[in-house]
Amino acid sequence: PISTELLPDEPSAADDDESADAPIPVAQPKKAPPKVIQTEKKTIAGRDEHGGTLFTRSMPQIPLRATGPKRLDVGQAGEFHLVLANEGEQAANDVVVMVSLPETAELASTLPSTGTVDRAATGTALQWAIRKLTSGKREELTLRIVPHDSAKIDLDVRCGCAGIAATTRLEVQEARLALQINGATEVLCGEKEIYRLSVSNSGNGPAENTVIHLLPLPPEDGAPATHRLGTLAAGETKTVEIELVARQGGRLSIQARATADGGLNVAAAEDVTVRQPIVQVEVVGPARQYAGAPATYRVRVRNPGDAPARRVKVAAILPEGAECVAASHDG
Repeated sequence: PISTELLPDEPSAADDDESADAPIPVAQPKKAPPKVIQTEKKTIAGRDEHGGTLFTRSMPQIPLRATGPKRLDVGQAGEFHLVLANEGEQAANDVVVMVSLPETAELASTLPSTGTVDRAATGTALQWAIRKLTSGKREELTLRIVPHDSAKIDLDVRCGCAGIAATTRLEVQEARLALQINGATEVLCGEKEIYRLSVSNSGNGPAENTVIHLLPLPPEDGAPATHRLGTLAAGETKTVEIELVARQGGRLSIQARATADGGLNVAAAEDVTVRQPIVQVEVVGPARQYAGAPATYRVRVRNPGDAPARRVKVAAILPEGAECVAASHDG
């Protein structure tokens, strides 16, 4: 609020030299220093993310100056002038000046250079509204005030304008991990097979500290093996090759998962059938035999497994005193 004290006393000799229209001193609001907001320094995905300037908007600078007589006579109107000037670079919207008087005085008339003036029915208050005050523009409101008795008058003036709005669009980044296991779905027991674990980032942001975790076979045997891939950029794919050897036949599941900063976690599994040959040997022949008499024994080799047995060799160990007379299959 801007208050001006109006005194109805008779002017003294010391006041004769003063101009009747001398400016009424109006205290200008002090410019507050820039407000510094301390924010917590955040590190996102291993990086210091402060970024650059998003936008800069300046506030309007509108000093309000009031001029008029310092003393009034009861029943006689005094003329006052309220001057608004936009000294800033930013236009001011919806500028409002509110003037109020005590009940011992009355607003006789008003004359604005622009805008609209709404007066209270009591004649002790008004509102001067200016839709837009552009940079460098100056507007004035002329008031005529009539005091009704000798009480002091507090001329209360308040000024304001609409806030400054600013809008900017912020991009939001998100990493999306996908994990794929590529390799044979059928393998032979005891033979080496190469599998490829491919992790990709289909998002629009980087996946940092990406790690592939490979569970042992079977999964309950020990801790997972880890492969650190570092940062996976948006749209990037990295592949890790692993060598696996199945030690028993049947079905097994290769299980892996990929993790990254920000709680990213994705899993993948690949079922593999392990084929295994099973070699069985059976000897069929007489349990007793006379010395010097020939006897026939048949050695049968069979594979009831689900994979071929390669490079099979059969060795027959004869007891002491016996000799092999003949054998089939180039034995």
